[in-house]
Amino acid sequence: MNDIRKMILFGCLGLSIVFNFMACKEQPKDKQLTIKGDLTNVGDTLLCINSERETEIDTILLKDGKFTHVISINDVSHLLIANPDVTRGLQGPVFQMMAVPGEVLEISGDARGEWKVGGTTYYQQYNEVKKMFAGIENVEGLTKKALDYIKAHPDNEVNVELLGLIANLDPQQFDSALNLVSEKVKKGRMKTLVESIISMTQQQAQEAKNVGKVQGGGVQVPDFSLNDIHGKPFSFSSLRGKYVVIDFWGSWCHWCIDGFPKMKEYYKKYQGKFEILGVDCNDTEEEWKKAVAEQQLPWLHVYCPRENSLLKDFAIQGFPTKIIVDPEGKIVKTITGEDPEFYTILDNLFK
Repeated sequence: MNDIRKMILFGCLGLSIVFNFMACKEQPKDKQLTIKGDLTNVGDTLLCINSERETEIDTILLKDGKFTHVISINDVSHLLIANPDVTRGLQGPVFQMMAVPGEVLEISGDARGEWKVGGTTYYQQYNEVKKMFAGIENVEGLTKKALDYIKAHPDNEVNVELLGLIANLDPQQFDSALNLVSEKVKKGRMKTLVESIISMTQQQAQEAKNVGKVQGGGVQVPDFSLNDIHGKPFSFSSLRGKYVVIDFWGSWCHWCIDGFPKMKEYYKKYQGKFEILGVDCNDTEEEWKKAVAEQQLPWLHVYCPRENSLLKDFAIQGFPTKIIVDPEGKIVKTITGEDPEFYTILDNLFK
């Protein structure tokens, strides 16, 4: 849940809004963001990066960890400040925040630890919200706090970030939250962000409908054929008459790998009562076969090439995804992620 809070409190809304930089001296104050820093555990340079495109935007020069840097932006954007080594895939300080034109952003603290935020109005609101969320770890608590804040402060621009939070955590509450935000915010300089969040929420709702049609209980699983680990075609229909778990996974997915010991335990526990068909995704054949051998996975395996439409056909949204199918080929339940509910269902089916 900490990752969920960070996702919103550091401005990671996943919105495709890019920087529009111009020469600072040509821009009025309301088209500039001034960034002031006082950091420890940092080198003499940092990069301003457009994290959506992972391209270098500007270089910040530091002296004894301190700097003042001005960037020119026409619209509210997504700011990423990082160690120069991040462009080579190395570890280093990374700071994410909304870049709001006309404001002053102050950052301080340990560059490789906790970054503190201060500055003018928007960033003061950000700090207020950050403190409000301290210690809350559950979705219900986060959503309630966000709604209460928006209701009490309808004119605060930081509400846009709270809309993003609610859209991700509890989409059913999104319309209520949006109605609480003032027109001043929705039609002001945050307009593009608000419209992007609305669009994202509508798209997610449509995707959820599609998932329900494809992955819902009682849905008949269409037959498909992929090559097995020996390079021979394997048809899903050959498993008709058995309970089957279709496991969509990849060697790159650490949640998938972390879940294998428990899966092997249950495969042995209910041996002969169900089969697992592992469908490897987004790997090369070499990576797939290596992972199967290293993890010593005793069940059936097939390989799904990147150009295959199977992931789209099954509306796979994340990894791992496990689809429990009954002997008639109908879906019992679909579980996305490593969820203990998966094993509870197996216990209920086979005990």
